[in-house]
Amino acid sequence: KIMEKEGFDLLADEYVINDLSTALPFLQNTEQVHKVLVIGLGGGCDIISAYAIALFLRKASKSDRHTIVYSQTKRTVKKDLIRISKHIGTVPNVVVKLEPGKDRSTEDRTCPISDSLNRGDLNSPWVVDLPETKDVEGTGELIKEIADMNFTIIIGVDGGG
Repeated sequence: KIMEKEGFDLLADEYVINDLSTALPFLQNTEQVHKVLVIGLGGGCDIISAYAIALFLRKASKSDRHTIVYSQTKRTVKKDLIRISKHIGTVPNVVVKLEPGKDRSTEDRTCPISDSLNRGDLNSPWVVDLPETKDVEGTGELIKEIADMNFTIIIGVDGGG
């Protein structure tokens, strides 16, 4: 879903767009500059979908002035992330090639799949360190961190599962 941010009252129905093609006019407007966050809402391969959508939006936009960041969520984050804020980090700036048959899950890395993707705007992929479900304070902090980054469009991607 795509939401245009005004404050953080963005869950109102008038801001929800269910089709990517409806978001394209925002990015094809060359008079306005947008900052877009595409966030994979699962801890697994949703980063691949977020990356693909970010690449699609980059190619479809009529301006290279837009910032398009792609990211994923995780509940378990290791120390390899470079912190942008308390709950948001980016993977190290070294692209690691994934090798067929090699199990990287035992390595001391938060996101082996994200490590293998090309780096995007603002050194994405980012990783959003989700607070525990009952952590109301941490959730509020995360919402404020994202709001303070002044994204004009936020796209959530979930492949299900």
